[in-house]
Parts: sequence; C-alpha cells; structure tokens
Amino acid sequence: MRLFNFRKSNKSTVQSDSQVPDEVRSFTRAEQRERASLAWVVGIISLLVLIAIFICLFFAGRWAYSQLTDNGTSPDTSEVTTENPDSKDKDEKSAEENKAKKEKQDAAARENNSAQSAQGTTQQTTPVTGPSEDETLPQTGPDLDL
Repeated sequence: MRLFNFRKSNKSTVQSDSQVPDEVRSFTRAEQRERASLAWVVGIISLLVLIAIFICLFFAGRWAYSQLTDNGTSPDTSEVTTENPDSKDKDEKSAEENKAKKEKQDAAARENNSAQSAQGTTQQTTPVTGPSEDETLPQTGPDLDL
C-alpha cells in the first residue's frame, strides 16, 4: 500500500491514454513523481519552521514573564556597607551586653533546675498545640455510629 497515493479517475485527464503520445505520458508521470517528492520536502520544511516558531514563542514568553514578575531576587549580588568606627564600637558593646545578659539568664536557669532537682520534684510542661479544651468541635459526620 502506498501512502498518499491517490489514484485519480480517468475523468480528470484531458484526453484518454490512447490519444496521448508516449513522450507526454512519460512527462506527466515524471511530473507527478516530482510533485510528490516536492510535497514531502515542503511538509518537512514547514514542520521545522513551525517547531522553530514554537520554541521562540516559548522562550519569549518566559522572558516576558520574568520581566513582569521581577521579584528583585538576584543570587549574584552582595551587599557592601561602610561603617563608621564609632558605630562599630557601639555594635561590639551591644554584642558584649547581649552575651552577658544571656549568660546571666543561663546561670539563673541552671540554678533553678538544680534547686528543683535538689527538692526531688521536677515540673514538666507540655506545649499547647491546638485549641483549648473548652472549645468543642462541630460534628460533621453521620448522626449514628456504625
């Protein structure tokens, strides 16, 4: 079976085969073969052009989307700040103060824990992760339990 080989009826020919000379018959057969191969070439080129157009549209759409939704995030950029020597001293002092406060809090927590362990009682608390017990949940299921 030949693909796309449609036989035309004799009505479409201008003259019957008996009246056409051999040279004309061979010319028309060659021309039909040439048209078929030319049709395949045009079809393949059309397909390639169509694929190229779709690829261009895809990347153009990506570019347009990135331009419209610019989040301002750029992984390549870095922030450079210049500081005054006075502000650097203040930052160091505040960092030292924060460190001292944290050490005091840690010491107080250790003393509290040691005092509780000396008494023999330890208090454990569980975190609250949901609504309080006072709230009741609505019943959304069937009225009867199966």
